Amino acid sequence: MIPPICAVCLREAASVPDAFPLPLLEHLVYFADYEADPEAMPGQPQGVEWFCIDHLEAAKASSHLPTDRALRIIGVRSWLTQARARSITREGER
Repeated sequence: MIPPICAVCLREAASVPDAFPLPLLEHLVYFADYEADPEAMPGQPQGVEWFCIDHLEAAKASSHLPTDRALRIIGVRSWLTQARARSITREGER
């Protein structure tokens, strides 16, 4: 298994522990294309990704999708949320 690094924002549990406040394994999400292969090389199985607390809820809501599609959706939602926050901040500064 690769170290816990958010698949969306790339924050690492080791360097940003506040981003991973739950027991670590609760930050793993299994997607529709998950394949457990006991013969596979050590590493991260297909269809499993780590998520920080900011992206965990969206990841769980998208877990019925294949990983690549879910990550695109979560990434777009994250970008839109950040863009809206920046826009509101700018409007408040006027």
